[in-house]
Amino acid sequence: MGHVRITPLGLSGISVAGAIDAATAPAVVAAATSHGALVRLDLSGCTFMDSSGISALIEIHRHSIDGGGSLSRRPSDAVARVLIISGLMATFNVE
Repeated sequence: MGHVRITPLGLSGISVAGAIDAATAPAVVAAATSHGALVRLDLSGCTFMDSSGISALIEIHRHSIDGGGSLSRRPSDAVARVLIISGLMATFNVE
């Protein structure tokens, strides 16, 4: 199981460093959705993401859209690979 560090980015986002997996995804979702319509999710420090991470990103994306916001992501190479392989890269606004 991975370790994750979540850092607030002002009132409108969070930065995530480390691994987003089954053990850490709930904390990432909780931190992201506590910001209302989150507008920025910085994943440039994310070193690993599995299917739990994909589910977390989809949940955060839906929460943001439902709240009237727009969600932009800054993925690391590891996250970008997972999004490309899963066919989800086009779904997310990538900086």
